[in-house]
Amino acid sequence: MTYLYALATLWPKSKKYLATVYRLLTLLLVSVYWLFNSAFAQPGKNSRAEVKVQNVKPLNVGDMLPDDFWKQEHLFSVGGTTSKKTLEAYRGKLLVIDFWASWCGPCLASFPKIDSLTSKYSDLEFLKVTSEDQAARAAHTSIIQDSVLRMCFDHQIIPHYAWISPAGEVLAFTSSDGLTEQNVEMMLDGNRPEILGKVDLDYFKPIFLHMPDSVRVLDVYSAFYKGLYRGLPSSFHYRTGNGRTVGMAIMNEPLRIIYRKLARQLLLEIDSSYFHHPFIVEVNDPQGWAFGGEVSSRHDELYNYDIEVSITRAKELHRLVLQDINRYTPYHGCLEKRKMPVYLLQRKAAKHAIKSQSGNDSIPPLRLKDNKMATLVNFLNAAGKLGRFIIDDTGSLTYTSLHIPYQATAQQIKVALAAQDLEIVAAIKELDVFVVRDQKIASRDKTTTPIH
Repeated sequence: MTYLYALATLWPKSKKYLATVYRLLTLLLVSVYWLFNSAFAQPGKNSRAEVKVQNVKPLNVGDMLPDDFWKQEHLFSVGGTTSKKTLEAYRGKLLVIDFWASWCGPCLASFPKIDSLTSKYSDLEFLKVTSEDQAARAAHTSIIQDSVLRMCFDHQIIPHYAWISPAGEVLAFTSSDGLTEQNVEMMLDGNRPEILGKVDLDYFKPIFLHMPDSVRVLDVYSAFYKGLYRGLPSSFHYRTGNGRTVGMAIMNEPLRIIYRKLARQLLLEIDSSYFHHPFIVEVNDPQGWAFGGEVSSRHDELYNYDIEVSITRAKELHRLVLQDINRYTPYHGCLEKRKMPVYLLQRKAAKHAIKSQSGNDSIPPLRLKDNKMATLVNFLNAAGKLGRFIIDDTGSLTYTSLHIPYQATAQQIKVALAAQDLEIVAAIKELDVFVVRDQKIASRDKTTTPIH
């Protein structure tokens, strides 16, 4: 602005001032040139690191770490204070690089085991690494905001542990069950233990089948694996093709969760208004089948399953999954029609409008506001406090607003319903249900009516 003001002042005067104007213009142009040259041409503080990130190749078991690996600087957080350091201090020891995150329960659960191992073995070092920022890292000594190491030791599932020998050789990749004293001692002695290695799979494609996307030309592909697979999460995942659901991956789940998932999906195909349907277990040993019970942590009670179907069979997906699960397990699940005791949700006086209700419960309430009646019925069935399956018999899609405490008893629920001119009436109704039996019981039971 000073230059412009000077030009405006000098310009109206005699020609003898032109030389001054030229000098000021030259100075202005030179200043602009250096301003932009400094902004775009000078290397930034992270330019070297960024070049390295682009050139990083994933390391495999048996690879030797390059010398640059130890000299690369990383951002460490120690007691909430950050500083940049190299990994030279970890060189020459048995190093386990621990990839973790604050939201990862298994990662946090392994920290006491890690502390115990490092206290016992002086030649063992653990290096925690997370891509998260400083805000949540104050309680742990860890590399934060990582991108380089994540690319060196490529993985999809955490916790992920990369074992490095004192000589710098990549020895193994494991999950938390590989953190044992036996494995540490064998590696410190220079031996390579028979570790069940962790190889992460891309479950966005058919798992257990390394084929290109042309696999979709198959009519049906499926694979079944019993036991924990360390390279997969505990989850369900659907894959789509041409706008249709054509694949499903079930990963590290117990059978009771698998059957319940299938039951819900198959019953929703019959009646999409009810998210919760009767799930009946008729097995000799029902322990562990109760909804909300503790999920088994035994590896031999977990299952992995994958299926991919052609577009023409997309509608059959869940039924095909059920066929396979029944075929490969000691149980048999199926849809049936049964007469069962239920509660009918009815309006006490049809002419009255259902009004919203307010409340001042000390327990945080569930507020159903501007939802269809089916939303209320689904909530009541999910809560399970009334002891019977509930069916909407109001004969109306009228929207309702309710105020029900989360920990409400059956009587409190009935009172809340009555305040809205609603009541539940006991009845016997034929319902679509899902039943799980032992295979032997299912093979000889002829009394039920399957749903085809």
